[in-house]
Amino acid sequence: MRVLTIGGSLGAFEALSSMLASFAASGRGAAWAGLLVLHMLPNQPRLVAPLLATRTGLRFREAHDGDSLASGEILVATPDRHLVVLPDRRIALDDGPPKHFHRPSIDVLFESAARELGNCVIAVLLSGADHDGVNGLLEVASRGGMIGVQQPDSAPASTMPAAALAACVPNCVAPPPGLGRWLGS
Repeated sequence: MRVLTIGGSLGAFEALSSMLASFAASGRGAAWAGLLVLHMLPNQPRLVAPLLATRTGLRFREAHDGDSLASGEILVATPDRHLVVLPDRRIALDDGPPKHFHRPSIDVLFESAARELGNCVIAVLLSGADHDGVNGLLEVASRGGMIGVQQPDSAPASTMPAAALAACVPNCVAPPPGLGRWLGS
């Protein structure tokens, strides 16, 4: 089973909605599971999972400590907790220090997924105004996983995708709908 790990920050919600709607339309079977980190404030309402489910038709739910990866479902990081992949394909919510000023951190997700799942990981980095996720993409690529990056000129905040392109050579660089089609191929 492939594991889609997705991260984004400023401007990423709309990109994510578009990407995952395109992915859902591709008709891809359920031989995948997903993990999602969006930078958010600790007191932000927890509406990401239900809003994305409505917009994309995919199954989402907020992650809980000890959850197992489930085929056809995307677990969403909770505010103020890192989402970490464990050796037994379960996840942990960690209250360790922020990384790149963020908790949850995209790097923490990508790096732990790469360590524990190796070449089963597909990591996608979307719009954002910092560098979180870049080191994680490098880790995923070094372990044989695939990486995708939102085309910077399609991102409301292009710093994050531009930093990724300066650091690595992704398997796919595209606007969100193109990333969704790539994920579904």
